[in-house]
Amino acid sequence: MIQGEYDAHGRQRVDHFVTIDLRYINAPSDYEAKKKITPYMASRGWKYKQFQGRHAMERLICRPCLRETSIMERDWERKAHGDRGSKLSGFYGALCGE
Repeated sequence: MIQGEYDAHGRQRVDHFVTIDLRYINAPSDYEAKKKITPYMASRGWKYKQFQGRHAMERLICRPCLRETSIMERDWERKAHGDRGSKLSGFYGALCGE
């Protein structure tokens, strides 16, 4: 947040620095790669893209959101593999710095 600066609606101004989140898709054809982008993912901004000769999906996302999303996805991955006894902190612990 930028202290003392407000937008036209009287809310405190927040600057977001946007970057591209790019992920490769394992698929044999364009059709199969485009099918892997679900309507839910499309609603979150994901689009199909051919990148460096490979199938990929991309979206624009602000850097703080990208950081939080990567922490959350890492936690989900850990839980999916049944690593519940690990000493790694969970999503909320990582966000709060615990």
